[in-house]
Amino acid sequence: MFDYNEVYSDEATFYYNAVSLASNLEINSKYIAVFPYLFGYINILSMFMKVFGTTIYHAITFNIIVDLIGAVFAYLLGKKIFNDKKKGILFLVIWLFNPFNIIWCMKILPINIVNTMIIISAYVFECLLSSFNNKRYLIISIILGIIIGISNSFRPIMIIFLIAIFLYYLYLIIFSKYNFKKLLLSFVLIVLCYSVYNNLNYKLVQDATGYTPSKSGSGWSVYVGSNINSNGEWFLEPKLDEFFAKDEDFSPSQMHEYFMKERIKNYKSYNLITLSKFMIKKLEVLANDVYSYTYDNFTSSVINQSKKYNTVFKVYLYCFWFLMFIINIFSIFNITDKNENSRLVFYRMFFIGLVASHLLVEVSPRYFMPMLVLLIILMGFQIEKLMKKENVND
Repeated sequence: MFDYNEVYSDEATFYYNAVSLASNLEINSKYIAVFPYLFGYINILSMFMKVFGTTIYHAITFNIIVDLIGAVFAYLLGKKIFNDKKKGILFLVIWLFNPFNIIWCMKILPINIVNTMIIISAYVFECLLSSFNNKRYLIISIILGIIIGISNSFRPIMIIFLIAIFLYYLYLIIFSKYNFKKLLLSFVLIVLCYSVYNNLNYKLVQDATGYTPSKSGSGWSVYVGSNINSNGEWFLEPKLDEFFAKDEDFSPSQMHEYFMKERIKNYKSYNLITLSKFMIKKLEVLANDVYSYTYDNFTSSVINQSKKYNTVFKVYLYCFWFLMFIINIFSIFNITDKNENSRLVFYRMFFIGLVASHLLVEVSPRYFMPMLVLLIILMGFQIEKLMKKENVND
């Protein structure tokens, strides 16, 4: 059993607000109204805590359950894509033995629930693609829109999923001669249901906090992401504290509008060379230290560490990261293979979109974690392809 130090920073925000909500106590309403996407994890974790308890270990148990649900949908996704139970098991094994998922189960952060919601969204999307020969696609489009909306309430990145769907639908119309009207109707239903759920979620946050949350709550995030001195990472900004210090005239929308204007000023002051170097720095922050950041971030919260187990797990994590990296690099060199599964187009677009979007906003190595879901899926595709070649050779 691990013994934990006191949680701090973002973990403290999620944990203590969930405890307060579960205990019917006051939450940090102002902060949550400014960053409404925090409420999704806080709310669902508090529901779990109301039933089972409010210790850190109950929060970790919740994360583990969520991750196991993700494993089930990883199995269903692999099975659905390749119409083969063995491929489903392949995806399941990759998910369960992913050391990053194991680590983030131990942190009071929404990483695992975001990853699980992405894999669920991917599975429902696969179900949708296989249903266009009957009217079930209408119902599944509605369900997918709602699920994407739910996913977005934990971290506002699922607009990228919608864009990837739009681009993939165009791909199907141009190269696979799919029915244009069906695809258009499907996309409209997805976007409509996504938008309706988003509005309902903002109403839920408003009722919980007493403040009207900003629907375009990206001002602060893009401002931080435009700061060249911090390489786009979080930094202390006195003006942010000034906004929180306000009482009667406090407005999350005005705060985000202010920082959006400051972000524009920052980018206007950069020339093309400076901007290019800045984006490279942000990419390094996002992905270069993922492996060390996640492990060190985990062990920093554990009191009774074992050097032997630390070394074994760290080697395991490095090997998994290296294997994933090599397999996905190998996949890139096979991008023109005529026999490859066309669904790879969608997952590659989603991955590229996630990376590109994070270069526009605040960056942190842990924000790379949702992209690992896409790398796991792409890794599964490549392993399946290698297995197929091996069976042909036999």
